[in-house]
Amino acid sequence: MNSLIHCGVSYGKGIDVERLLDSLYVNTEKKKLCVTEKGQSTLLSILSARNIMYQAVYWHKTVRASEAMFKRFFYEYVCELTQGVISNDEIYAELDKLFYLSDDEFTAFFYNWAKKIKNQSLQELMQPFAYGGRKIYKPAYIYFDHNSDAPKIDKFFQGLLNKTHSYKDLIDKSNKFSELLKKHIPDHGY
Repeated sequence: MNSLIHCGVSYGKGIDVERLLDSLYVNTEKKKLCVTEKGQSTLLSILSARNIMYQAVYWHKTVRASEAMFKRFFYEYVCELTQGVISNDEIYAELDKLFYLSDDEFTAFFYNWAKKIKNQSLQELMQPFAYGGRKIYKPAYIYFDHNSDAPKIDKFFQGLLNKTHSYKDLIDKSNKFSELLKKHIPDHGY
């Protein structure tokens, strides 16, 4: 439930966790954790809050864009690490050190690393995480089942994703696609 509080949304605030915990029991015959009839409404409240959180927060386009930006940045960082003459053990040790940093130290490290290697595109990928700002990827297209061109779009994405691609292949395709879109979509500084 902490994610509900930390996201600034009120979903799930009225859930009676004590009641749920009191209604749990172990069915030893079936070796399963069960909930009594009294606890069902509380469990349903949690599931409902979870579904709403997926719609409103976890799968929000800004969250997905931020995740994509960080994944891309991290991929580039690891590629850069592997370009050096260091062993896998040294790479793992380097990554392990990063995971013990606080959030602020973690993002500052990556942003400063991108500045150090003078890579503007990597700095832009890390900027929203390190020092604020809202320069986040924008969707080129939002897919809905009821769109009139849905069959064409389905075919496009199925063709793109049906084949097994490495992450590098997807990045290459993404870069090419981005360049094609730039010809047709005016730049608004995003």
